[in-house]
Amino acid sequence: MHTITLRNKDITPCEVEKAVKVLNDNGLVIFPTDTVYGLAGSAYSSLAIEKIYQLKQRPKDKPFIIFVPDIDFIKKINIKITPKIKNLLQVFWPGAVTFVFKKNLDDILPQLGGKIAVRIPEHPVVLAILKGFNDPLVVTSANISGEGSPFDFDQIGSGILEKTDLAIDAGRCKLSVISTIVDVSESKLKILREGAIPAEEILKVWNNKASIGEINGKKVNKSEKDRKY
Repeated sequence: MHTITLRNKDITPCEVEKAVKVLNDNGLVIFPTDTVYGLAGSAYSSLAIEKIYQLKQRPKDKPFIIFVPDIDFIKKINIKITPKIKNLLQVFWPGAVTFVFKKNLDDILPQLGGKIAVRIPEHPVVLAILKGFNDPLVVTSANISGEGSPFDFDQIGSGILEKTDLAIDAGRCKLSVISTIVDVSESKLKILREGAIPAEEILKVWNNKASIGEINGKKVNKSEKDRKY
């Protein structure tokens, strides 16, 4: 396992290239996001996906989140969105909201079932890697299933680190709260998990009761007691 330390400095093109090479070789990368540290592999690599399941000791019936570099990219994974859903994406992406969509073709990421959870995180390191890799990534928190999510690099267990090909240390994650998960696969919006972004803010946009500026201009504040470590 190789570690890149980025505390107080930006990721370089050379370091992005190293991460992309690992991902192209079916390897696993740990990187910081705006919410938690993520464990990632290519979404088109059955081998990488299997490695993540084994490393996390995760039940096979639990899917992963997909990271993409921009909104237009979701067309490449055959997701159709309505104007109302697109408005939600424009407000909350990049950011700490994961949206669950219905998949339109079974041959697109078949390991992930009939629905697909997608997010564009708001972190310069992971965005640089996503743009360099130019394919979707399967991402999950860098911990054994059932254990607390790591919000700081120092919280990642040695068992995870030792079996990962590349780890990127950028200190503590900005929000240090899990993402909010919103299901838009049916006509009715469902909040599956409330995290960094309050459900009420998402519902305001969905019901056309808030503008983009009103939401993006607000800081997300979660008290320590609300955080899930």
